[in-house]
Amino acid sequence: MKMLIFIVVVLDPRYKLDYVEWMITEIYNFMLASVLVNNLKETLNALYKEYRVSSSSDVIKEEVSSSKDNSQVSPKHKKIEVLKYKKHKCEKDGDAKIELDKYLDEDTEEESENFDILG
Repeated sequence: MKMLIFIVVVLDPRYKLDYVEWMITEIYNFMLASVLVNNLKETLNALYKEYRVSSSSDVIKEEVSSSKDNSQVSPKHKKIEVLKYKKHKCEKDGDAKIELDKYLDEDTEEESENFDILG
């Protein structure tokens, strides 16, 4: 249950991983905090990998359905090709940052009364 709450807070652009790591070290002793932070990072990476696999399979499904149409190359097909290229580039560049790392490295959002996490 704790892990789910930690993940939700990490995905909130106002807090992210840095805040959750700090919060965990404030609440728990050093040994437990280290274990929790490590488990959190592993869980985030596993969730991202699952997301990446599911989103790439969606692209493949889209490609198969669009390849059945023998008309001219549609904008939809071009978009699929661009997505496939980006996926290829990420796989080729072993040291390239994944989207999760990019998100976590971005600055956090400022606190405001008008903040809408879904907006």
